[in-house]
Amino acid sequence: MKNHNNRYPIGNLSREEYIAFTSPAAVNVTSSDGAAVIDIDGYIGRDIMREWITGEKSENTSKNIREKLREIDSKRIIVNINSPGGDLNDGLMIYNHLRSKEAEIVTNVLGLSASAATVIAQAGDTRRMAEASFQLIHRVMFGVMGYLNYNSFMNLANDTKVLDDEVIKLYEKRTGMTRNKIAALMDEGEGYGRWAGPEECLELGLVDEVYDPGELDDNTDQLGAANKHKNYAELLGFGDPERGREELAAKSRQETKSAATSARTQREILTTIIENTK
Repeated sequence: MKNHNNRYPIGNLSREEYIAFTSPAAVNVTSSDGAAVIDIDGYIGRDIMREWITGEKSENTSKNIREKLREIDSKRIIVNINSPGGDLNDGLMIYNHLRSKEAEIVTNVLGLSASAATVIAQAGDTRRMAEASFQLIHRVMFGVMGYLNYNSFMNLANDTKVLDDEVIKLYEKRTGMTRNKIAALMDEGEGYGRWAGPEECLELGLVDEVYDPGELDDNTDQLGAANKHKNYAELLGFGDPERGREELAAKSRQETKSAATSARTQREILTTIIENTK
């Protein structure tokens, strides 16, 4: 696939902004207590535009998330979500894969969770939302190209209603809201919905708790270097993390010293060669 480095404008976003906004999912092996962490950032499903620009395959697809879930044997999985949404089918599939996984699922909405991303957020056994984050649910939408007639429009409208009804059932089951209330929320903004903050989402039943990311707990991906040292210590066979850190520090000092010695030796050899060729 060609690399289109000079193609910048995409809607109102520059090329770099679009790529950053649609960055794919990532899986971190462990957090501090052995829970697996999945970070879902960007578009849900195949992002054809991003694939065309970067030449890279989309990663936030149901297939890829399913394969990543199969690689995880932790009994607790933290799913961090920051996504504008995307393909409903992939969102539903990821929701079902998470619900089927034999593990405790914790979903954390960290930034924006809209459209299909809100469906994934409902998969948590514990559904959480960070302060200063937002969710948006709306009516199912289709992108349409080509020539359509009355029958085509009516069939499309009927299909949309079927999908809307199933999504409403999912929200009803997970939130406790009535179908009419969910439909009214989806109808706002001419069917495009509106943003709701953490406290309102808690009130609506879209989340179980609102949390302060600064107050670390077992359901928060703590992003700490200490966790990394502990895991390295375990890999090196040390039960004591402190001893592991000491061994790692000593190993690092030795490697630095060896690298410096090697560099000095290379310079000496190079100097000798130059001298002999004069």
